[in-house]
This record gives sequence, C-alpha cells and structure tokens, in this order.
Amino acid sequence: MNPKNRHKVKPIAPKNTKKACSLVITCQEPNDDGNMHVEMTCEGDTTLAAYLLEEAQYYLKI
Repeated sequence: MNPKNRHKVKPIAPKNTKKACSLVITCQEPNDDGNMHVEMTCEGDTTLAAYLLEEAQYYLKI
C-alpha cells in the first residue's frame, strides 16, 4: 500500500490490542481495459496471513 494512503485505512482493532497478523487489501476501480491495481500489506505471521486469506474466500462464498 502506498504509505501516503495508509492513514485512510481504519484500524480493525484498537492499537493496544496484541495482533498475531494484520492484512489490508485495497484496489482501485477497473480501468478501461478492465484491469485494476490491487495492493496488499501484511504484518505479522505470514503463515497465518495465508490461512486468513484462504478462509476469507469461504466466508465471502466465492
């Protein structure tokens, strides 16, 4: 994620909460070719991040 835009993302948990992993995924609107720019930041345990992304697919019913 562009560091200039990071302040625009609302924190999910209070700052004093101990987190094992944090993921932020953002995207822009598709351009005329149908492509969109996607960014992801991950802090913490990357194995847990992979698990969270996999489980999120089921949660969203994709």
